Formats: sequence, C-alpha cells, structure tokens
Amino acid sequence: MSRVAHVPYTIEQDEDGAWCAHAQLRPGVGANGEGDTPEAAIADLREALTA
Repeated sequence: MSRVAHVPYTIEQDEDGAWCAHAQLRPGVGANGEGDTPEAAIADLREALTA
C-alpha cells in the first residue's frame, strides 16, 4: 500500500545557477534537493523525502 503526502516546499536558484528545493517537515527537520533545473531539484527532493 502506498500513501500520498503533500509537502510544501520552496525552490530557488543559487548564485552559481544551481536550483535548490527545500521542505521543512517540522522545526529542525527538513529535506533538500538540488539540480541543474527546477524539475531536477524537485525530483531530488522527492527522492530525499522517500528515503
């Protein structure tokens, strides 16, 4: 059985051009994803959240 959870996140481009996606699950606990595109950063974040 799989569950679906909707986790709010922010995405921004850093000064070097890399994209970073951040999700805060609760104070002090979060996950990050990085990529060359916004979509890649979100996919990396999704992978970090499911790990």
